[in-house]
Amino acid sequence: MEKKPLIQNEIDYYHEEAIRMIVKEEKLPSQVKRGLIQLGAEEGVAAEITNSALDLVQQAKKKKATKDIIFGSLWCIGGTVLTLADVGYIFWGAILFGGIQLINGIVSRV
Repeated sequence: MEKKPLIQNEIDYYHEEAIRMIVKEEKLPSQVKRGLIQLGAEEGVAAEITNSALDLVQQAKKKKATKDIIFGSLWCIGGTVLTLADVGYIFWGAILFGGIQLINGIVSRV
C-alpha cells in the first residue's frame, strides 16, 4: 500500500495536538505517540512529531527559566542595592519577588 504524503495542515494539526497533550495533559511521550496514532497519524510520523514537540516544549521551558533567572536577579539585586543605599525605604517587596522568581528559574532549569 502506498503512503500518501501529509499536507502541512495535517502536520501542523498533529504537532499542535502533541504539544497540547504534553503541556496541558502532561502525558508521557509514549502516550502522546499513541494519541497521535489514534488521531490518524502513521506510527513513524507520530514518533517524529512527538520527538519534535518534546524538543520545542523543553526549549520553551529553558527559555522561560533563563528569563526568570535574569529578571529575578535584577529585582533582588536592585532591591538590595536600594535598601543598602539608605534612601529611606526598605525594598523588601522587590527583594522577595526577585528572590522567588530567581529560585523558580533555577529550579525550572534543572
